Amino acid sequence: MDKIDAALPTVNDLETSDSDLDELSALAKDSFNNMMDLALNVEPRFSGPILQSASTLLGHAIAAKIAKIDKKLKIVDLQLKKAKLDQTKESKDPAEKAVTGEGMVIDRNTLLQQILANSQKNDK
Repeated sequence: MDKIDAALPTVNDLETSDSDLDELSALAKDSFNNMMDLALNVEPRFSGPILQSASTLLGHAIAAKIAKIDKKLKIVDLQLKKAKLDQTKESKDPAEKAVTGEGMVIDRNTLLQQILANSQKNDK
């Protein structure tokens, strides 16, 4: 469990490691804008491949952002799974989880009457 704790950073610390993906996304967007400007300034017969390259660059920018989001979601999922595992690990003995009563045995009708009486007291 200690190895898992050490391997899972908090989601807040991911911002520093995601700077590379942000940089790639920004570079792809800038290159896309440059390619669009170029495609609009050349003859129409030459603009097709340029526009296709610009579209590919925009796809790379989107893929970088999606990879960043997926990374964060996977780490959050792992943290939730670890928290659930820690919670179930706390008490393995089923006798500790058992609910104990006050030693009073009553039938269903009596219990319903007591619940109704308590709810009427709370309504007043």
